[in-house]
Amino acid sequence: MTATSAALEHGARPARGRNVIAVASGKGGVGKTWFAITLAHALARGGRRTLLFDGDLGLANVDIQLGLMPERDLDGVIAGRTTLRQSVVPYPTAGFDIVAGEPAELMDTLERIGAEILPHAG
Repeated sequence: MTATSAALEHGARPARGRNVIAVASGKGGVGKTWFAITLAHALARGGRRTLLFDGDLGLANVDIQLGLMPERDLDGVIAGRTTLRQSVVPYPTAGFDIVAGEPAELMDTLERIGAEILPHAG
């Protein structure tokens, strides 16, 4: 029996509303993307509305691992070319949505924004 099923047996109710689960590690190559995709799939199969947000600013690859080529991504949101809502891509195979990161373009955008902001700081 899992902790969740035990809590539900004792009268606890599942959380309502919006919940955020972050998957993070300071080390690369430990399976964060695989775990996040698997977790999103499990939540969606359990009837939860699920958005997998790839916020990895250096090596975003959820879209690659899922075989998607989204027209809009996190880079476009940060650069102001699109809204976050417009960059949500359905992944109907598993029943959840994603917001893809775009590592190379995103890093270029962040560097450009930083260069524009820093001269005016202070």
